Amino acid sequence: MKKTTVYPVQTDDYLINPGKGYVLYNQYEDGLPEPFAREGYDKEYRKCLEMCSCFVCKVKWSLIQPESADKFDWTFYDNLLALAEKYDKRVSFGVGLVVSTGGKSTENKVNSLVPQWVYDAGAAYNDIVCPDFREGKPGVNRIPVWTDPIYRRYFERYIKAVAERYDGNPYIEFVGNFSHGNWGEWHHLDINNRPCCREMLYVDLNGNPVDFAFLKYYVDLFPRYFKKSRLILPTNVFEKGEELEEFCRYGIDTYAYGLKREGLISIPDCTYAMRYCAGKAPAVGEWQSEYTHYVADGRWTYELHDRSIDAGKLTHYNLGYYATDSLIFMRDEENLIRYWGNHMGYYLRMTECTFDEPDGGGDIGISVTFRNDGVAAPYLPVSLTAALMTKDGAVIDEQPFPADLSSVGEGEQKTFAATVRFAKDSRGVRLGIKAAAAGRPVLFGNAGLTASGYYCLSDCAQADVRVHFDGCGRGLRGLSGEHMGVNFGSELWKTVLQRDVYKVCAFRDVWFTESECRLTFPAGKTLISFTAFGHGTLTLKDCGGQTVSFELTAQPVTYRTGFRGVTGSLKLSIESTRRVWSVKFIDFIYSDMT
Repeated sequence: MKKTTVYPVQTDDYLINPGKGYVLYNQYEDGLPEPFAREGYDKEYRKCLEMCSCFVCKVKWSLIQPESADKFDWTFYDNLLALAEKYDKRVSFGVGLVVSTGGKSTENKVNSLVPQWVYDAGAAYNDIVCPDFREGKPGVNRIPVWTDPIYRRYFERYIKAVAERYDGNPYIEFVGNFSHGNWGEWHHLDINNRPCCREMLYVDLNGNPVDFAFLKYYVDLFPRYFKKSRLILPTNVFEKGEELEEFCRYGIDTYAYGLKREGLISIPDCTYAMRYCAGKAPAVGEWQSEYTHYVADGRWTYELHDRSIDAGKLTHYNLGYYATDSLIFMRDEENLIRYWGNHMGYYLRMTECTFDEPDGGGDIGISVTFRNDGVAAPYLPVSLTAALMTKDGAVIDEQPFPADLSSVGEGEQKTFAATVRFAKDSRGVRLGIKAAAAGRPVLFGNAGLTASGYYCLSDCAQADVRVHFDGCGRGLRGLSGEHMGVNFGSELWKTVLQRDVYKVCAFRDVWFTESECRLTFPAGKTLISFTAFGHGTLTLKDCGGQTVSFELTAQPVTYRTGFRGVTGSLKLSIESTRRVWSVKFIDFIYSDMT
C-alpha cells in the first residue's frame, strides 16, 4: 500500500479551545452582569466577546440567599449560564464571596455580603470602620468570625445548595472557592485598614496567624459537594523565594484544584508558584488593576506581561479589567491579545502526517506528529478521531485514533501512530482527523478545517514545505536544533521581548550579534522564499558561494532566492553588514521535490 507524507500548513488564526483562554470580567448589581444588560452590547463589545473563552463573576452570598435559610434566588446564576449558552462561552463561578473592602456610609447600613439573617441567627461578627471609596466618608464593613459554628453551618448549607443545582453544568469552566478573606481571595489585606504586605496575608482581626487547619477546612468543603465541576483556589505569593502555600499544594494534590493568582503586573515574578498546576489543573491569572491604570502610572510593560503568562504557565488570563477597560485593552493591544490567546495553556499544531492511501481496505495506518507551542501541556485529556470523508467533506465513517495529546508538554513534539480499522469502503475518499476534550472540539494551528470539524489530511499534500516561526523559540529560549526539517547550527540565536513587536506583527523576534549563523535544509531541496522584517542588510550565502542580499524593512516582505542544494544538503549562512542588527523571520519555504 502506498504511503503519503504531508506537512500540514500552519496558520495563526485565533483559536478558542477548551480548558484555556481569556476570561471576561463583569461588574454587576442585582440583575444581569454588566455589560450584558447594556443595550447595544453585542455591537460595542463584539470583538471582546468573540475573543474570550469564559465569563467571570464573584457572586456575593447575600444576592443568592437574601431573606432566609430556606429561600434561594437563582436568577443571577441562571442568567449568567443562559448568556454563556447563547454565546457558546463558559462561566467561572466565584462562589462564597462574603467580604469586600469598603464600608457603606448610608445611615444605618453596613457593607455585608453575608445575609443579615445569618447574623440574626446568632453568628458572630465584627464591625470595622472603613472608608467608603465611592463617597469618601467613613463606613462599616461587617466581617464574619470565620470559625463560628453557626456561620459555618449556614455557609456549608449554601455551598451544598449551589452544588446540587449547578455541579457538572457543561457551561461551567470552573468554580472558584472564594469562601473567606477580602473579596473571597483568602487574604486579609485591606479588610480592616491594614497595609498590603506579606506579613498581613493570613492574620485574623485579632492579629493571630491563620493556621493550616483553618485553611484546610475550607479547602475540603467544596469537594464535599462539587464532584464534577473543576475547582480553583486563590493563591497570594508575594516573593519568588517563598514556598507555595501548604493549603494550595494540598488542594492540587488531593482534589485537583487549580490556582488563581491576583496581582499580575503589579507584583513581578508572582506567578512562579502557578507552575505547579502545569498539565494538572487550571492556572488563572488576574491583574491587580486596570490596564488603563498600569499605562497611566508607567507600570505596563510587555516584558512583565509576557513573563506573567510564560513563567506562570497560565491557562486563563483576564481580557482587560471589566467592560470598558477590556475594550480599551483590545483597541491598543489586539496583536498582543491574539498572540497570547493562542499560546497561553496549550497550542497544538500538526507538523507531519504519514498515512496509507485509501484503496478500499478497512485498515489504514496513520502517523501524526504534533508540536505544542503553548506554555503548558493540556490538563484536560485530548483524544483523536479519524474519518473517511467524501470530496465535499461529508463524513462517511469515523473511528477513534488511540492517542492522548495531553501528554505533549510545553515545547515538545510527539508522534502518534496507529492502524485505524474503518467499516466503510475507503476507495476514492479523503482522510481526516480531529481532536476533542471534555466533549468540545480542539482546534489546531493548521489550515484545512472542514465544516464537519475534521482537518483533511488528503488535502495537505504539497510540494512546498513552510517552516513557520510563530512560537518557535518563544520567550527567552535559544533557537537551535531542528525545526520542521531545518537545522539551525548556531547557539547564537536567541529571542528577546521588544516593546513594539506586537505593534508590527504578532511574531517573535530573532536576534543575534555575531556575523554568521548556519541553516541546513534537507538534501536536494530548493529554498524558494522566506518572509522577514527587521533592520539592516541581510545576506544569504549557500554552500557553493552564491550570495544574495536584501535590505530589510519595518513591514514583512517575502524575498525569493532559488538556492538549490546540488549535492547533499542545502546549507546557508546568514550574514549582516553590521555588528548588531535584527531580523524577525516569519517563515522559510522550500521545495519538497527532489
